[in-house]
Amino acid sequence: MKKQALVFVLLLSGCQGSEEANSLSDPSTYDVTGIITETYSDKVLLELSQGLEENEKEMWLVVSEHTSISDFQKNKLEKQDLRIQEKAKANLEDSCVDTETRTCYAKELFVDKEG
Repeated sequence: MKKQALVFVLLLSGCQGSEEANSLSDPSTYDVTGIITETYSDKVLLELSQGLEENEKEMWLVVSEHTSISDFQKNKLEKQDLRIQEKAKANLEDSCVDTETRTCYAKELFVDKEG
């Protein structure tokens, strides 16, 4: 009986973790959104339509080897695929650097390649 209960608890905890992972990969849920206005090898500048703060107009997004990049249809992209004037949505890491234009680390970056 204890063995069955343990298996049941493990199954439930496994399902809970995968649900969280699925929500992170859903481009309909995001922290910031905007238009890419500049691109560099390790970061992009977004003109924000939705930021972390109400009056925030721009944000640098650091795009590292740990950043998942895809289009809205979840096709995998690379850093070199990012273009100026593309719409983008991003989920961010926990830390940002507060400079004149805030710099945040992108966990996931979704780009509209059809627009």
